[in-house]
Amino acid sequence: MNRPLAALPGPARALVCVDDDLRMLQSLREQLVRGLGDGCTIELASSGEEALQLLADLAAEGIEVPLLISDHIMPGMRGTELLTRAHRIYPQMLTILLTGQADVDAVAQAVNRANLYRLLTKPWQEVDLILTVKEALRRVDQEQQLALRTAALAAASDRLEQSLQLLQATMEATLDGLLVLGPKGEPVQLNRQLVELWNISETLALPQAGPALLEHLRAQVRDPASLQLELHGGPDTPSVLELIDGRAVDYVSRAHVLNGERIGTVYSFRDVTARETSARFIRHQALHDTLSGLPNRLQFGVALDRAVDEARSANGGLAVLFVDLDHFKRVNDTLGHDIGDKLLKAAADRLTGCLREGDLIARWGGDEFTMLVPKLRKGDETETLARRILKAFEMPFPLGSMSLQISASVGVASYPADGEDGQALLRRADMALYRAKEEGRNGFQCFRHSAFADLGADIAPALETDLRRAIERSEWLSHHQPQVDTRTGSVTGVEALAR
Repeated sequence: MNRPLAALPGPARALVCVDDDLRMLQSLREQLVRGLGDGCTIELASSGEEALQLLADLAAEGIEVPLLISDHIMPGMRGTELLTRAHRIYPQMLTILLTGQADVDAVAQAVNRANLYRLLTKPWQEVDLILTVKEALRRVDQEQQLALRTAALAAASDRLEQSLQLLQATMEATLDGLLVLGPKGEPVQLNRQLVELWNISETLALPQAGPALLEHLRAQVRDPASLQLELHGGPDTPSVLELIDGRAVDYVSRAHVLNGERIGTVYSFRDVTARETSARFIRHQALHDTLSGLPNRLQFGVALDRAVDEARSANGGLAVLFVDLDHFKRVNDTLGHDIGDKLLKAAADRLTGCLREGDLIARWGGDEFTMLVPKLRKGDETETLARRILKAFEMPFPLGSMSLQISASVGVASYPADGEDGQALLRRADMALYRAKEEGRNGFQCFRHSAFADLGADIAPALETDLRRAIERSEWLSHHQPQVDTRTGSVTGVEALAR
């Protein structure tokens, strides 16, 4: 989406939005214009390569780009790669990633390498988008102000003794808590933000408090050794401290040198609890099912591959179980999805109670759950677990004012007899599950090559299973396209597509 290099009207700052879906891109622009007004110009790009060129053009024109918003899944350069490359060139710019499917490795890379401010899941809420963008812009403004104040502080460091009054004013203006240690490592100055952040009493805030103040700070850190308050200073890059009250605090130190001699150290502290909570939330969302709170298929796949590798190295065994709730669609159709969701969460709790220590359960999707049973010690352990699962469903599920009776079907595949990699085990456990449902449900089947020989190759029955389940669950979607005679404009027929 080429743009002229003429002077840009309006403010000398712009937001850049990137998405290969032009309708999505236009919608994003309209929402930002509604939410931000004329505070920023909104620039669009339809690919990562185009976005990098657009950023370079804006920089050449002297236009600040405080925020880059990019879709994740795009042809060519993906959103995470674009954000990483853009951050290397423009390190002060914040980034927001839009995604419809979480890729835990890509998200972790973006958090670590691309200055990722927030992950927004498609489709997003306009209110959430605008609030997030405004918070990001406010953070950029605060960072710029802090950078200016820090620069002013550094410029005055060679005249520390002569400029204490000016230094104190600067310290009070910053958003961070600041502590100044003298040439012998003694506290000589602190600001109001430090007092509030560390709950420092009036007595400890006095210069003569000395070592008692430092001990007060260490006593609030979960690992006191991680807070280095020595003469030669702590980390020169931000390091996160975990406080005993659950907060997270970034801290960094800067030396004050006069005529080649270190005359003091300035420590800067910032409460980053919200940032750390957001990062943990993003990581949790990427690895867990939002309804049940169980691990999702992404986390299960990673754990399964790791367990197969460990079993192969130890010459051991493991099992994979597929569990499906029988006739669950009837619950949704007759009682509604709210009751269906409650039943799924209750079923997840019962299934979790069937596991041994070290086993893993995940919600695979819909009403299907998968279980990983590593380090098998006896051949009948999986059959025992399957029977325990069936027994767990014998009691009705109390759901508020009603109770529901529902059974389950279980399919089992074991390593190495039924497959030597995770995907093969999942396919064959799924095949065994389908056989259990064919034989009347409320039972379990273990995959055996001889018993499943009539199904042929793995791929054909897996596809057949998916097609049958799609019919059972009304998951078919039909599209119709008219055939038109271009000479007369009349409709001569209709093409139908079932998806």
